[in-house]
Amino acid sequence: APCLMFLLGAALLLAGGQASKLLQAAPRYERVNGNIETVWQRPSVEPKGLFFIAHGCQHQGTDIFSQVELGEDICKNSNSGSCLGLPEE
Repeated sequence: APCLMFLLGAALLLAGGQASKLLQAAPRYERVNGNIETVWQRPSVEPKGLFFIAHGCQHQGTDIFSQVELGEDICKNSNSGSCLGLPEE
């Protein structure tokens, strides 16, 4: 299997109240084609661009986030069942 993990950040912010904005800004996790992990998060303000990170081999898409940032459910459901919170390199 290819060793490509994609993290996508930013999207369009939908109209709504403060609680709705916070919910929309929560990180989202999805698998594409069964094993390619994607993580994205809408900004809590009007987006100004798109930020993309492709993690190198031997790591999964959720490894740049900590469990606190993504939430226990996302980390447990990831390919390795955890989030490492790795630093940028």
